[in-house]
Amino acid sequence: MTSPAIFIDEARGDDVEALVFVDRLCASHPWPAAHFRSEMDPANRARVLAARALDPKGTARVVGFCAYRLVADEVHVHNLAVAPAQQRRGLGRRLLRTALEAAVRANARWAMLEVRASNVAARQLYEAEGFREVAQRRDYYREPAEDAVILRRTLSDPG
Repeated sequence: MTSPAIFIDEARGDDVEALVFVDRLCASHPWPAAHFRSEMDPANRARVLAARALDPKGTARVVGFCAYRLVADEVHVHNLAVAPAQQRRGLGRRLLRTALEAAVRANARWAMLEVRASNVAARQLYEAEGFREVAQRRDYYREPAEDAVILRRTLSDPG
C-alpha cells in the first residue's frame, strides 16, 4: 500500500472543523475553533499551515497543521500536530520547516516555542531542527500539571 500524496498550504476558514478534529486526536487540551480562527488573521501576522493528504479519489483532507505568529523579528510556533495515522513519517518536520521558511521570508531572526516536558517525540524533533532549551515554566500546563520547556533557535536564510 502506498502513502497518500501530501501537500502543505495555508489553512482556510472552512478548514477549522478539520483542524479542531486533528488537534483533538493529538492534544490533551485541544484548541477550540475560535482559537484557530484567531491564528488565521493576517492582520495579526498569524498563520496556520495545513497538511493535506489526497485520498485515491483526489479529495484532500487535513492530516496536520502548524500554527505560528510573527512578532517583531521572531516567529512563535504556537501549535503543531499530525494525525496519529500520519505520524513518524516526517510530516511534522515538513510543517515546521515550511513555517520557519515563511518566517525567514518575513525577516524573522529567531524562532521560539514551548513544549510539554514529557513530550519526548516533539522535543527530539525540535532539537534536531536546531532548537535549544532556554528556560522552563514550572507547572505551566494543567491536567496533568507539567512544566513547559521553552526552546529557541536562530533563523537564517535557507538559500
